[in-house]
Amino acid sequence: MSSLLAQLDELSDAGSEASEAEAPPEGFSYVTGLRATAADVLGPLLSREELRSRLEERSAARQRRDFRAADAARDALAQRGYTL
Repeated sequence: MSSLLAQLDELSDAGSEASEAEAPPEGFSYVTGLRATAADVLGPLLSREELRSRLEERSAARQRRDFRAADAARDALAQRGYTL
């Protein structure tokens, strides 16, 4: 988990902008006629603190060997566009 948190810190320190993540794929509106952003599809991005908290919760569940809770935490993050 520490490597995930380190990557999270690197991304935020590098100045990753939410607007970059929200931009639709090139040609998306041309093909579909829709103008959707990632936030429209996945919901608003999690704050750095919220993401860190959810990653820590998942890690704690894995350490307890509560794989049902760990899988649920992973799936909840995946629904928001975060893959582990």
